[in-house]
Parts: sequence; C-alpha cells; structure tokens
Amino acid sequence: MIIPFMTQCRHRVTSIALICVFSLCLFTVTSADPYYSPNQGKMPLKVQFSIPGGEACDTVTWDFGDGNSSSEMNPSYAYNRMGFFYPLCVCTLPGATITYTFDKVVASNADMFDADTADPHYPYHTQVDITSETLSLTNQIKQGTGLYALGQYQYAEKSYQKVLKMSDPDPMIFAEYGTILLKLSRWDEAKKAFNQSISLKPDADVLNAYAHLLIGTKKYDDALEAFNQSLKINDKSASAWAGRGEVLGLLEQLDEAAAAYETSVSLDADQASTWKGYGEVLTAMGNHEDAVSAYEKAIGLGMSGADIYLKYGGALRKLGRDGDAQNAMNQARSFQGPLYSSSDGGTLHCTAGGAL
Repeated sequence: MIIPFMTQCRHRVTSIALICVFSLCLFTVTSADPYYSPNQGKMPLKVQFSIPGGEACDTVTWDFGDGNSSSEMNPSYAYNRMGFFYPLCVCTLPGATITYTFDKVVASNADMFDADTADPHYPYHTQVDITSETLSLTNQIKQGTGLYALGQYQYAEKSYQKVLKMSDPDPMIFAEYGTILLKLSRWDEAKKAFNQSISLKPDADVLNAYAHLLIGTKKYDDALEAFNQSLKINDKSASAWAGRGEVLGLLEQLDEAAAAYETSVSLDADQASTWKGYGEVLTAMGNHEDAVSAYEKAIGLGMSGADIYLKYGGALRKLGRDGDAQNAMNQARSFQGPLYSSSDGGTLHCTAGGAL
C-alpha cells in the first residue's frame, strides 16, 4: 500500500511545481493527457477542453478544427455549424513542442448520444519535438519538469540528464531526477539518485519519497530508517508518520504501526489513505470495531473501490453485522463485478481477493 499524501514542496530554481512521486510530491501536479467532452451532439454543441499539467507550458493552443482556436488552457467552445471537426492541442516548452491529435467532434442538427459521448476523449497520437538548441539551466529544468507534468517521462529523463551535466551537484536536482526514474521503473538508478541527494543534504520530503521507493523494492528495514531520519528533521509530518505506520505494518510490528498511524491522523485527519492503512493495521490486530471506524473515515473522505469495501465488509462481518457486511460486499461488487459470483440463493462469495 502506498500512502498518497499531497505535500507542498519547493523548487529551488524555478517556481513551477510539477512532479509527484508516489504522491509524496517533489512537485505538485499529477500528469494526464489532455481531453475534451462531449464528442458529439446537437448544435450549438458546447465542448469543454482541458490539459492537466498545462501550467507547465509556456503556451497552450487549442485548434478546434473549424478554423477557430484558443490560447486558454481549459477553454469551453461551442460548435455552431454541422460537420466533423478534428481538434489539436499544442503545448510549447523551452526547446520543446508537444502536439496532441484527437479524433473527431461531430456537430449535427439532431440530438446524438452514445454510451461514451460524455466521457473524456483523449488524443490518439502525441508528437514530441525537441530542438538541439542550448538552453539555460533554468529553462532546461523547466523543459524537464514540463515534460514530466505532461506525462512524457522518457523525454523528461533525457532532459534531466542535460540538467545534471549543466549544474553543480544539487540535492533537489538529484531528487527530481530520481523521481523521473521512479516513473520509468528504473529502480536501481532512482535509488542511486536519491542517495546522492540525501548525501548532499538530508531533506524530509526527499527522505519520504526515498522511503517509499524502498518499500516498493521490499527493503522495509531501510525504508523504516529513512522515515525515522525524515521525522528527526520534521516530527510534525503526517505523511512521514503514516509512512512509518505503513512499513511497521509490513514488518508486522503492529502496536508501533498503530501508534504511528494515530500520530499521523492527530496531525492531519483528512487523508483517506491514512485511515485505510490504519484500518488495515487494526484489522490485523483483531480490533475490528476501531477498524470499522477507520474504514468509514476513509470512505467518508472519498475513498472508493472494491478493496476498501472488501476490507470494510470483512471487519463488519467479524463484528456480526452481517447485513452491513453484505451491503459493503455489494458495493465492492459494483466496482469489480467479475471477481464475485452468487452461488447459494443470493449470498455473494468473493472468488478473488479473499472471502468476507
């Protein structure tokens, strides 16, 4: 389990804050492709366009395919004549241009609606063009962070290779490079980059990110040490306490794990994933009543999905609350129906992921 905390972090060279690692942010925008919705309908057909991470771009241009365009990041546009229109979105960065090509928008004189009409519609082709011109260090960093924010991780890694050659040893630059390598699943190289960062200057956020890298590679003792080092720097970090609780749970040191989660929620009670992790530890301890309360907190804060409802239902069943447990299982089934079957007069049985 990875704890997705959103922390506000700094960037030493530029004010753009763009990259997340295991949601322990060195930069704070989650990457995603641009999209629009709906893709068809009666004129005037109002379509919303959006480019997540577009704050990283020097310019954003939406070409609506009908001769009109917009330089707004997330424009709303109405198609007022019939036809098939093929939008384009272009983002420019220092020394780089990213072009997104979309399938058609259909504007007609009659109502049109398919099952996916209102869904987000994403580009079917993305073209990245990078020039060979020499950039300043600041612009080279902006290029790399922008490419990352837009989901172009391989290009971001190449950009940051240039940053490393241009800059003096800098702990945040090594940490940022490690973040990019994490996204590419280049674990050993990412670990080396984080170690270089920490050796230059221990930083709580970097240590937290590094600890989650170690959890991902099942180096639990090393991860615990990294969280402990982070807490020596900032013992008021709810994310570090939650991370410590997570790794202690993996090490089956349940009392200490519960204490760490309790500290985390006392500092920040609004993180759904922390409550879920706390609930898992309480379940492992056999404290099902408090586990139910923790899972309810997580759900109340917006967590959904089959996994949380399976765990919630399991704790309810342990308390003898069979009706509530069945409702929770039904909720789980609504997220992952193929994992369940009904084989004895309506009672649901989980066929994957453990029984309730």
